[in-house]
Amino acid sequence: RHADWVYAVAFDPQGQRLASAGKDGLILLWDDVDSTAPVSHTLEGHEAWVNDIVFSPDGTTLASGSDDGTVRIWDLTTDPPTGDLIDDRNDPDAQAWDVAAQAWELAFSPNGQQLAVGWKDSVVRVYRSDAWDQPPLELHGHIWGVWDLAFDPMTPGRLVSFDENGDLLFRWDLAKQSEFVVSQPLFQPDHLTLQAVSPDGHWLAAADASNHVYLEEIGTVSWPVLFTPSMEVRALAVSPAGRQLAVAGCEVT
Repeated sequence: RHADWVYAVAFDPQGQRLASAGKDGLILLWDDVDSTAPVSHTLEGHEAWVNDIVFSPDGTTLASGSDDGTVRIWDLTTDPPTGDLIDDRNDPDAQAWDVAAQAWELAFSPNGQQLAVGWKDSVVRVYRSDAWDQPPLELHGHIWGVWDLAFDPMTPGRLVSFDENGDLLFRWDLAKQSEFVVSQPLFQPDHLTLQAVSPDGHWLAAADASNHVYLEEIGTVSWPVLFTPSMEVRALAVSPAGRQLAVAGCEVT
């Protein structure tokens, strides 16, 4: 179990394994949530809370981003899984972590060849899975920190991103290294705190400061579904098929 708040949850591509991460800096792999020992592995390496986790399309790799300014990849084909550092945005001589150097959101491309990371410094950085040690492609355009990301499964090289201000969705053409605004969400809840886009780019889930959870079908004119769980919502994840929404947080007592 986590010792503190859970900030991120993610389904594997088959929808049979769940990963969770949070303020304690740990990543837990849940293989059977109904068993007496549901957690199969605990992944350690981050030195601050983990903001997001994402499985590769083939389920063999897990990527994670943290407030410690690092992005790590975990090889799930080994037992236990092993982790590698692919980016560290902090100054090694600094006395404290750079607040702007926080990795907030991650997304794998449908073919697993690219990993996009949204950072608090408003930059989207795209890493190649065949060259993790090479500098990433940097996409500049957002004014605010990048809050959520999703690749377009129907159009290769297209990436959708959402910033923390919650005003606009950006669609990036990675082949041209350019960006343009495509749409606005149908709803504008006050003090939006979380967003999660489904892997197929079809659904947008969001939560506000009052712990209302919204689920909207992107590109339609229908109003979103609204419900309020009895917890302080800290993480959202839409399953690969778009049929399940995982909500994690701290129970309100």
